[in-house]
Amino acid sequence: MLTRLRESFNRIIVPLASFLAKIGIRANTVTTLALVTALIYPISILVLPPTYHIHLTLLILISGILDSIDGVIARITSEESKLGAFLDSTMDRVSDIAYMFGLLISRIATPIEALLLLSGSMLISYIRAKYESLTSGGSLEGVGICERAERTLLIFIIALVYYLNYILSKVLLCLLLVLVWITVAQRFLFVLEKLRKFSSKLEIKSRE
Repeated sequence: MLTRLRESFNRIIVPLASFLAKIGIRANTVTTLALVTALIYPISILVLPPTYHIHLTLLILISGILDSIDGVIARITSEESKLGAFLDSTMDRVSDIAYMFGLLISRIATPIEALLLLSGSMLISYIRAKYESLTSGGSLEGVGICERAERTLLIFIIALVYYLNYILSKVLLCLLLVLVWITVAQRFLFVLEKLRKFSSKLEIKSRE
């Protein structure tokens, strides 16, 4: 299901990214806009009355779409760089914190739920970053049932549903927590297996 969702999402994102690239919008600009939009979400919840909160959930969706677009624009315009990757990764983590803070202060998630969701999300990103630093050209893209795009979309759905059906939102939140920690396990086991094979090859070469 998530694979189909990802494919459908990409069919929307790629043409949009191509259009933005053609009119001169740069990847780093989109990355910054994604962060700003994410930060506006919890700030708006703090300053605006509850009647507006359901509309503010759209900020999560907009931020997630912008975050998905920046990498595509970078590839289309051949602007991929280590600086861009660093900025994108760092701003993504700040956005994740902003989402969790928004869910917490709006009482969509309890402190424990927000902590579990944030720590799981951070571990998913950390495992990827560590693996890529230990391997030349290694990538964990596509590894795991619930990557960042799916997480952001599900967070948006949970936040929206909360104002319509509290019980359903809690069920979806529990589902997201399960998916996030399954993804942590999937990535951990994948990296463990890859590094074991790599170590075995080095041992064989050293004996030759």
